[in-house]
Amino acid sequence: MSLVKRLPTNDERCAAMLHRYFGKFGEAERGTARTRHAYRSFINDFEQLKATYPGIGRKTYGVALARFATGGNKYFVRAIWEDMLRSKVIPTCRLYNEYLRCCMMSGDVKEAFLMVKQMRKLNVEPNQHTYHALIGMFCKRGDLANGYRVYRSMSRAGFSPTCRTLSLLLTGCRSYKQASYLVRRFRSKGVKPDTHVYINTISSCMHAGEWDEARKTFKQAMQDGSVTVDHRLWVALIAVAHGAGSYEKLKDTVEAMQEAGFTPCVKVHSFIISVCVLHTKEKDDYHYKVAKGSYEICLTTGIEEIPIVTNWIRVLAKHGLVDEIEEVRTYLRKVLKKGETVNLFNAVKQGYANAGYSPEEVAKLQPFAKEGTNDSVFYANAGVPFHHKPRAALDDIERRHGVSERSGWLPPPRRAV
Repeated sequence: MSLVKRLPTNDERCAAMLHRYFGKFGEAERGTARTRHAYRSFINDFEQLKATYPGIGRKTYGVALARFATGGNKYFVRAIWEDMLRSKVIPTCRLYNEYLRCCMMSGDVKEAFLMVKQMRKLNVEPNQHTYHALIGMFCKRGDLANGYRVYRSMSRAGFSPTCRTLSLLLTGCRSYKQASYLVRRFRSKGVKPDTHVYINTISSCMHAGEWDEARKTFKQAMQDGSVTVDHRLWVALIAVAHGAGSYEKLKDTVEAMQEAGFTPCVKVHSFIISVCVLHTKEKDDYHYKVAKGSYEICLTTGIEEIPIVTNWIRVLAKHGLVDEIEEVRTYLRKVLKKGETVNLFNAVKQGYANAGYSPEEVAKLQPFAKEGTNDSVFYANAGVPFHHKPRAALDDIERRHGVSERSGWLPPPRRAV
């Protein structure tokens, strides 16, 4: 055994640096890596990293792909992938899996098929993570039939099903009947449900409004000693009550959640305000006060999320309270320093329409940009959120990689020399 400790390669050094680099965004700002400034900063730092440490390879690119694949940002992932190929780095199955995971999050079937063809052309053997990415891609789009076909191909390839396989298939279920059938079938194969399986089973009840079946599944999870009943299970059950539009069911579930020792999160408060939008009839009635109380709780506890503000503006818009809407918009711009999203601005326009403003006056309204920038969070003409259409934001990438909006985010084909 050698006493000389092996020094890390440049690839290993850069991979560790990228881990620390992405770690600075923090848990509370996980989505910031998808914004314009964070990505532009990353590209500049990444170019400097490559110039300082020549010879970076699969590990470094794997870390970068994994970070942006989590958000389903195929534009960014594609740019990193092209840069990797230009650097003569031969992709492995793990790198292909990260790309396919991005396709799963974004629902891009066409791009996923192109990657699978490349894998076959290069004789890259798929592993279980490859099949899971394809199953998730289909099932997240509601295509359970094709997702199940991929699962059968995985079984023929010799891979045994796991809880992860079952959990991904359950995301494609649109009723309790489908979900319970899959759970029974996988139980017979020795797969015991975990927390994610119960969460996705409850979520499948939301599409069909099956409240009783959701409650039944939740009780089964409570009685299952091997399953940890955590915050996510409660949120899944509250989402079913929200989908049913029943304020009483939602209220009872939230109270039971608090009695169990869990504090309502952003989603729960957003559900409460959203249901109150349906039930409030006039200003200062019971449901209006509940929505206002939930909104104020969010502000006092530091929960300042766009969905919360959007649903509160919907409550105000239903009564045409234009002055209160403008106060919220000012608070959003001046204090939270955030821009408007598509849904939020649509709620603002609906509020002006309910207040008696003419269609011409409503059409003159414009979404405001983020404080201190010239960029709006979304493009009003296209009606697409910013991180799904980074047009003006990624001029650096467009210049470096030739990516354009007209080419569908793909580089133009190389001409033969």
